[in-house]
Amino acid sequence: MTLPWAISHEGKKKRQPYKKDQISRLEYEYTVNQYLTNKRRADLSAQLSLDEKQVKVWFQNRRMKDKKLKQRISGPFPLGAPVTPCIERLIN
Repeated sequence: MTLPWAISHEGKKKRQPYKKDQISRLEYEYTVNQYLTNKRRADLSAQLSLDEKQVKVWFQNRRMKDKKLKQRISGPFPLGAPVTPCIERLIN
């Protein structure tokens, strides 16, 4: 008996890490503009020998990384937001 979760996914590529030159180019493009047009994504993927989906996902992940860094810097509460302490924290 074969378990459904144990079946390999045919056609799915094995994960390959980005090369240093690819990362530096993607980072540069990200500093220029955090969002890509379809044409720009196609051009970048051709220049970097990556799939368009890889470029798209890299930009999505990079935006999330920025968002998390900004939240970590500003703290859990945005400026001006009312802060109500949690009763459980006060007890413990």
